[in-house]
This record gives sequence, structure tokens and C-alpha cells, in this order.
Amino acid sequence: QLDPTTTDAILTQSANKSYIDTKKDISGLETQLGQLSEFLTDKHPKIIGLKESIERKEQLLEVAEKQGIEQLLDRKDALLLKVSNTQELIKEWEQKSREAGRLVADHDNLKADVERLKELRNRLSDVTVNLDVSTSTSQVSISILETASEAAKSRPGILKALLTASLIGLLAGIGILFVLDRIDDRVNSFSEFRDYFEEEVLGQVPFEKEVAAGSDRIPLLQSDDERQVYSESFRNIRSSLMYMATDGERPKVILVTSAIPGEGKSTVACNLARTLAFSGASTLLIDGDIRKGVVHEEFKISKEKGLADVLEGAMEWKEAIQEVDLPSLSVISRGSPKKSIGELLIHPISSSIIKEMKSQYDHVIIDSPPVLAADDTPSLAPKVDGVIMVMRSSFTSSRLTQTSLDQLRQRQANIIGIVINCINTSLPDYYHYEYYRSYYQEPVTETKKS
Repeated sequence: QLDPTTTDAILTQSANKSYIDTKKDISGLETQLGQLSEFLTDKHPKIIGLKESIERKEQLLEVAEKQGIEQLLDRKDALLLKVSNTQELIKEWEQKSREAGRLVADHDNLKADVERLKELRNRLSDVTVNLDVSTSTSQVSISILETASEAAKSRPGILKALLTASLIGLLAGIGILFVLDRIDDRVNSFSEFRDYFEEEVLGQVPFEKEVAAGSDRIPLLQSDDERQVYSESFRNIRSSLMYMATDGERPKVILVTSAIPGEGKSTVACNLARTLAFSGASTLLIDGDIRKGVVHEEFKISKEKGLADVLEGAMEWKEAIQEVDLPSLSVISRGSPKKSIGELLIHPISSSIIKEMKSQYDHVIIDSPPVLAADDTPSLAPKVDGVIMVMRSSFTSSRLTQTSLDQLRQRQANIIGIVINCINTSLPDYYHYEYYRSYYQEPVTETKKS
């Protein structure tokens, strides 16, 4: 049985031969027509017959040309599909090759450990053979050198007991701290982050204590915000997105998520969208957390008509846009779903809507549910340009964040970086934040010349 490529080649050769033979037949008929035209009139049966034959041949030639073009287009599509499949296989085998390399390295390390243990065992065996306890003493050579004194009561030293108890307590405390340090894998500083992750850090947001009046949420950033250190952290994230190293088009549609609830992803998404809008860029913020989104609470807008209604086909996405206090920022709330949320996000209409939004705005920021809380984010992540993972300092287990990143990678999502939220700026790793404070808060005084 021939493969499709060989079959296409045979069909193409057959079509080419048929095409050439038809061309030759037309050429021969035209030659005969030219010769007979010198002696016969146009209405002569032979002349008419030759012209009809030539016309039929030309029609066959047109049909052959169309078929040839269609075959070439089909072959082109087949080759493009084969190229795409080959590229996927290359990526798959590259990953397998890296995994095989890692396993080989682990095998070499284990083999080296086995050799070291064998060498230690041999040395201990030699010592045991040379040590003969049974022949080292003799009853004949044992004698009493000094008789024992009379028994007397003795009181153990209190100081010695206290020192012994203190030493035991100190060792026990050190052991407990060591065990807790091994179990607790929460990230407290940037240096600890590097021990667990290889992803890029897009920015670090300091812990903000101030909350809005009558609410338990941190106030959103304003263009003239007095929280200079807090504002500067989001400007830093904006710069990381605008000037990040990338080969192709910079990500415009960005999904903001976290591993578990309570890491501050919604606050980061809202303030990032506002910071982008402060620069004059047209920005669209979407509450993609249809189950428990809070974007409408942050901006004090309605949640009744939003993303869920758009995905269900109840309205166009432009009708769901709500204006806020910034002219270059538009917001779409989570809406009121009437169907299963998981099916809404994987529906093909979500991809087409995202493409339309991308063509209308400079930036599109989507606040999505935590990865480990629902399957919504892994379903939506492959449809956007990039994903930002928010990780709360001293709160989130590194294992949970790494598990979330692995789930997103399995869905072929483009993870562009991590934002570390709620950092403690008093730690040694963040000493540079003192320069922020001194620069923005200390008054500038002019030195008078004497």
C-alpha cells in the first residue's frame, strides 16, 4: 500500500502527462487547421470539425489545469500539516531527551554514592578483622593495685545537672527548628524564591496595611497616589511587561492568577490595569473569575451583566463594558452565569471574543480563579498571550505554586513571570526599599551660602 505522498506524486505525474498530451493534440490540430485553411473555406465540414476538436481539447486543458491546481493546494495543505506534526514531535522528543539526561545524571550520582559506601564498608571490615578483643586481656595479668574505700553518700552537682538539661534543651530546640525549616517551604525573601523557582520575577509588591473606609480591601491606585513605594512596584511590573525580552509580539492579552485563594491576585490585576491606563494605553480589565470575582467591588460597578452573559450569547462583549474613573480604562464584570461555568470558558466563542478584544485595545488584563481551586484557569490560559502567577510572600507553599505552574505548562500556557505580593520590606533582601522611602518622604532642603 502506497503512502499519501507517493500517491500524490503518481497522480501529479499522471496529470502532467495528460496535460502535455492534450497540449500536443491541440498543437497538431491547429497545424492541420492552418494547412486546410489555405484550400478550404471556414464553413467546410473538415474546418468546422477541426475547430470543434480544438475547442474540446482546450476545455479538457482548462479542466486539467483546475485539477492540477487543486491537487497542488491539497498537497500543500498536507505538507503544512506534516510540518506541524513534525514540529510537535520534535518538541516532545526534546522534552524526553532532557528528562533522560536528568535521569542519567541521577543514576551517575547514585552509582558514585554506592561506590563510596562500598569503600567505607571495606575499610570498616579491615578494622574489624585487625581488632581482636578476645586476645587483648588475660586473667593471669589482672591484679588489684588498690583496695576500694568505704562507701559514702554523694550528692550530684546541681550545676552539672542544670548544664546538662540546658544542653539537651538547646539541642532539642535546634532540632525542632531544623525540622520546621525543612517542612515550611513558604517564600519569605527573593533569595529563598530563587532556591525554589527558575521563572522570571516581573515585580515585587510590598505589604500594604491601609484599607478603604467601610471596606476590608486595599484602595486602588490613583494617578497622584501618595503611596509612592506601593505605586512604584506596579510601575516596575508595567515596565517589565513593556520591555521584556521576547522574540515575537509582546503579550497584549494577559491572564493574572494564583495557586490558591487569598494571595491578592485580584488586587494585583486591578492595579496593574490602572497603571497601564495611567500611561495613556487603552486597557480592558475583565473579571474572568465568574464564580467569586470581586472586580465589581473594587470599582463599585454592577456585576449583573458581564463576561458570563457574553459567553452565553445573551449580549455582545462591547455591550458589557462599563466605564470607570479613568478614560482609558474599561471594565467587564463577571456577570450572572446560568449555565455550567467550565463549559463556557472552553467554548470556541471565548477564543473569538479574546481575538476581537485584542484588536480593539492596547492591553487586555483578565483576572482568573486560582489554578488549584477550579479548572477554569487551565482551560482559559492557552487562549491568551501570557500568564502572570501571583505568589504571596510568607503565605503560599512553594509546592502548591510549582504544582500550579506545572498544570499550566501541561496546557501549553505561556508563563511570562511571577509577581511576589505582600513582601516584608524590613527583611535584608529588601534594604533598597529604604532608598524609596528616603527619596519620596524626606524633605529636600536647600543649603544657604554663607
